[in-house]
Amino acid sequence: VNQEKVKDDCVKLVSVQTPAQLKVLLKHRKYVPRRDLASVTVACGFKDKSHPDWLVPMPKDKLPKPEKERFPRRKSTSAATPGKSGGRGATAPSSNRIKVAAAARGSVRNGIEVKSA
Repeated sequence: VNQEKVKDDCVKLVSVQTPAQLKVLLKHRKYVPRRDLASVTVACGFKDKSHPDWLVPMPKDKLPKPEKERFPRRKSTSAATPGKSGGRGATAPSSNRIKVAAAARGSVRNGIEVKSA
């Protein structure tokens, strides 16, 4: 955007306005607070302030349990079978060629080369 062109256009538009019109354009407008949803519903006649039971927060252990869990969490087997995939114990080296190449290449952090063991 060419700022000089914008400035010239603004000067042209302002030059044709009368001082009274400029005063109206530049007048600060009074802040008018808007109504919120609660005041509108009360004004419409809804005066019940109670909360339904399902809307009140409750502890997690008191929530109703579903009949069937759709996406159950896997059982952690890291203590029972270390070294096998699925657990968080020691795992076999990766067969992913990109990971193997990155491990062989090492990495440079803050100017110091770090090799993985």
